[in-house]
Amino acid sequence: MWRVAQLYTPVLFPSWRFFEEIGAGVRVDYQRGNGPWTPATVTPPRSKWPSYLVRLVWNPTWNERLYLVTLAECVLTGTSAKASDDLARRLFALSRGSGPLAFRIRLIDADSEVIAFKSTPYEF
Repeated sequence: MWRVAQLYTPVLFPSWRFFEEIGAGVRVDYQRGNGPWTPATVTPPRSKWPSYLVRLVWNPTWNERLYLVTLAECVLTGTSAKASDDLARRLFALSRGSGPLAFRIRLIDADSEVIAFKSTPYEF
């Protein structure tokens, strides 16, 4: 039993030394037609203690949010040729409205906000 607890401890209490550096936060917005820019992900509301335990095991909304950020990072670094198309498809599934879909990637730092990437409109 002690060995199992030792294996779970790094999962429940991760070390921040895992990250080499802490960079800017990545935010993804989309726009349908000439409409306003809409955030692709919204921070979930605070919940009660029992739901935290459930979300440790089952949280598909947060996983989707993390995947969108990963795709956005791949677009910025150019590590995947299909990341931009995949990001646009996922945003199309999330979005409401009509018209072409465009997205932008914002980098938010403690002091500033920069639009790092803006896509051409996608027609679906």
